Amino acid sequence: MAKAIWIFNDQCCLTNSALASWQDEDLIFMVESRKELDLPFTHQKKTAFILAVNRTFAQTLTSQGKHVVYLDVLHSQHGWTQIEQLAALTKEYHLTEVWLMRPKSWVQRHELAQLEKSGLFQITLTRDTNLISDEAAMQPWFAAKSFRMETFYQKMCRQTGLLMDGAEPIGGSYNFDKANQQVLKKVPAKLPRLSFKKSALLLAVIADVQRHFPHQLGSCDPFYFSLTPEQARRELDHFIMHILPTFGQYQDNLILGDPYVSHSLLSAYINIGLLDPLEVCQAAEGAYFRHHASIETVEGFIRQILGWREYMFYKYLTLMPGLEKANHLQAHRPLPAFYWTGQTRLRCLAQAVADTLEHAYSHHIQRLMVTANFATLAQIDPHQVHQWYLGVYADAWDWVEIPNTIGMGLFADGGNIASKPYISSAAYLNKMSNACGPCPYDPKALAGENACPFNALYWHFIATHQDTLQHNTRMAMIVQSYRKFDPEKQATIARQADAIFAKLKAGQL
Repeated sequence: MAKAIWIFNDQCCLTNSALASWQDEDLIFMVESRKELDLPFTHQKKTAFILAVNRTFAQTLTSQGKHVVYLDVLHSQHGWTQIEQLAALTKEYHLTEVWLMRPKSWVQRHELAQLEKSGLFQITLTRDTNLISDEAAMQPWFAAKSFRMETFYQKMCRQTGLLMDGAEPIGGSYNFDKANQQVLKKVPAKLPRLSFKKSALLLAVIADVQRHFPHQLGSCDPFYFSLTPEQARRELDHFIMHILPTFGQYQDNLILGDPYVSHSLLSAYINIGLLDPLEVCQAAEGAYFRHHASIETVEGFIRQILGWREYMFYKYLTLMPGLEKANHLQAHRPLPAFYWTGQTRLRCLAQAVADTLEHAYSHHIQRLMVTANFATLAQIDPHQVHQWYLGVYADAWDWVEIPNTIGMGLFADGGNIASKPYISSAAYLNKMSNACGPCPYDPKALAGENACPFNALYWHFIATHQDTLQHNTRMAMIVQSYRKFDPEKQATIARQADAIFAKLKAGQL
């Protein structure tokens, strides 16, 4: 009896566990949903990347002798989700048995549950092989109690054996983060990156994006993304050989004119299925064993995948659907226009947004300590910020973006994910980047026309939320510092913050 195998847009991996059930008579269904591709603030490069990877993957499956039914944006129904269109296709082919790899998206899981209740299909969900951990074993642990990422990460190290020497972590510690938080003393040379010749399929995709989504942000030119596992592995090998050794040293730095610094650019490939996350971690671990990269660098890189990526997924599952709408700090200002133009005098913000608009990418310091930091301090509506992050970044899917933005970036969940708000004044940015030098704002000034807005906004944030933050063990001393300011300094901070908010509203910051 023939069955349908559904493959969602972020499941383009040959190790997709649903494919293991394939038999000659089965049909594989893939669709492009305009509703899910055309989100607010979506970047054209992100749309092109998703479409090109999915169409290329469909071609690969077809070349293996599998029967693939593929519905593109031109022929798909407006306003329909992937699941709605997959269900309609499956009915059209008179199939009732459906197999698919369990999606990460809470929305898709909820939609599937409703479809299963309808009785139209017999649905079999297989294990998500795009995770290192086994959800069936891990999710009950998250549901039973709350704990920080470090606890989860250490458990994952022991389970996988990554960076372990028997029962003990290599180097005597699970975490070498402090060794990687280095002040920028010298601007490093830009490192070479790989690019590939545009295939005929990619050129057709770009034409489709320009035709169907001309209103989306940015453009498809230039386009550097890998589209196949082979290309992505070449990028992985290139990163391990030429870039990983300096990753730890520069991972927390922002450098003008260098959108990538020493970051891997692999997250988009892992999240869509082109690279296996465990394979990436093992490649980095191998560099340490070959004495090609230090334990501090390798551990810092592996922790982002083995620790943060998977931890965020389980926190997302545990806290949804409320997490997406969380607004613990009651922030309600609209997203400033410069988040989609880059037109601001603040050089760090202008650079982060310009990199985003150019590449559908910015590295984690630009996201966490620049765009999210500013949004938190300026009390921007977290849902609008979330929509921006989800739309502009090629590696952003709801399951990884929502907890990183709402939880870690904005502290809008009240501390369920991050142990403190990730905020800073200009002092941190001045220490970790070279953006303050050419900036018209003075990073050392608290007040005045040319004072860096991060300074007054930082202390205004502390003042506004001091009753809440005084109970946070990592913020209590900062609150006490503010309370020791003399009344005139506190008044100066309030006046300066009001002036900044007025400029922000007028688009003059």
